[in-house]
Amino acid sequence: MAIRVRLIIDGKPVKEDEIELNEDKLEPLAEEEIRQVIEIKVQEWARRCIEAEWEWKGKTNPE
Repeated sequence: MAIRVRLIIDGKPVKEDEIELNEDKLEPLAEEEIRQVIEIKVQEWARRCIEAEWEWKGKTNPE
C-alpha cells in the first residue's frame, strides 16, 4: 500500500512523495488504528522535509 503525500507551503506544492506501508502489518488493525498509523507516517515524513532557520534582528539581543 502506498500513500501519496504533498508538502504545501503558502498554498504552493513544494514536494511530493509516496510512503510505502506494509499491508500485512495493517491487516489486523481497525480502520481508526490504520488512520493513526498513516497520520504518524505522514508527520514523520513532513518533519524530515522541513527545516526552519532564523536569525535575531534588531537592537534587543537576548545575550
